[in-house]
Amino acid sequence: MRTITDAAGRTVEIRMQAERIIGMHDQSVTLLLLELDAPVVGSMSHTDDDGNLYMRAVDLFYGLDFENSGITSIGQWNAWDYEAMAGLNPDLIIAWEDAEADHIEKLELVGPIVLLPRTNEPFVGYRALAEAVGRTDTFEFELARHNALVEQARAWLPQLQGATYSKIQGYDGTLNVFAGYGGLTQTLEELGMVRTAFAQDQVDRGVIWGEEVSAEVLPQLQAD
Repeated sequence: MRTITDAAGRTVEIRMQAERIIGMHDQSVTLLLLELDAPVVGSMSHTDDDGNLYMRAVDLFYGLDFENSGITSIGQWNAWDYEAMAGLNPDLIIAWEDAEADHIEKLELVGPIVLLPRTNEPFVGYRALAEAVGRTDTFEFELARHNALVEQARAWLPQLQGATYSKIQGYDGTLNVFAGYGGLTQTLEELGMVRTAFAQDQVDRGVIWGEEVSAEVLPQLQAD
């Protein structure tokens, strides 16, 4: 066994090499666990238009679902199946630090849980995940491969250097502007693009994801 301190400052005792891991978010946790070849037994799920459960992005990149992967659905956002989780006998649960307190308390009854840092800094959360599951060597290998591909792409797309971008999303009558949007905005910045002044102000104020705004700010969101 070993002891680590997670992003929330919690001291957690976990196995040297976890053998039964639950990912509490399919696209941002389970996908990365699979990339590290970590043993995943449970994952958050989504439901498609036909009522079938799937793991977002996991199906796209690896062709895996709950029928062919040996991974069990442990529920969906705000509809978690804690009984199903307990039945999987996990030796490690991976979630993000901004999970609700009562949710974390329930997960702690199921198994040891490590909370990952929520930040716009690239690969910080991924590195913490790799350390938790004992796959830092695999992470460093994949990171080096990624960085090499980014350098090639920057050489192919010199026109992107210093160009501005805005991540804007309209939904159900609301307008949101994002300081960061996971891998999407990270990739744009790795290619040399930069946030608008509006989005940079969000980052400076500690905004991680987005904020609802009025249409009046649209002129400030003009970008390349």
